[in-house]
Amino acid sequence: MAQIDQVATKKTGSTGSYLGDVEQTIQTYPCFRSSLLPGIVSGAGFGFIRGMSTKSVRIAGNWTVGTFVIVSTAGW
Repeated sequence: MAQIDQVATKKTGSTGSYLGDVEQTIQTYPCFRSSLLPGIVSGAGFGFIRGMSTKSVRIAGNWTVGTFVIVSTAGW
């Protein structure tokens, strides 16, 4: 049975796990990484600033996710 799995993996390029396959697929998009990194950094930065100014984790989290989504989408 293990030999069949190895042959199927070689033919399809599958890693055998869903997350591994998603990672391989995402790596084929040339601009994905270049838009994701600024989104992460800016989201963390805005979330940190809002967290320090408002002392509310919920508001800071909303700003973090919102900034990440906007910057990543705009960069893509």
